[in-house]
Amino acid sequence: MLLLALGWWIWIASGPLPSALTYLICGAMGLVTASLTLSCVCAKEMNPPLLFGMATSVVNVGVFLGPAILQPLVGWAMDRAWDGAMAEGARLYSAAAYTTGLTILATAAARRAPR
Repeated sequence: MLLLALGWWIWIASGPLPSALTYLICGAMGLVTASLTLSCVCAKEMNPPLLFGMATSVVNVGVFLGPAILQPLVGWAMDRAWDGAMAEGARLYSAAAYTTGLTILATAAARRAPR
């Protein structure tokens, strides 16, 4: 998770990046979060067969609860920073609003990093 947080912080600190570098960072962030699928396997293998269904469901609670909380939180924070600009019926957010949303995601990833 620390590498995921680093990816978010690179975007926050650097501003607009070239497309190739953005793809590289997105790819790296995808690779470091792929280990999340191993959590279900570990939960299954570390528990007796009678309980592995319950163990994997507990892992899945975290997998689904994080995005369920973070998506509305980021949207709410960006809406608070919205200056009212619209284009063709869609809201236009400033760079500061995006920085606010990315900071929430980076902080959440950093807090989950092992200590």
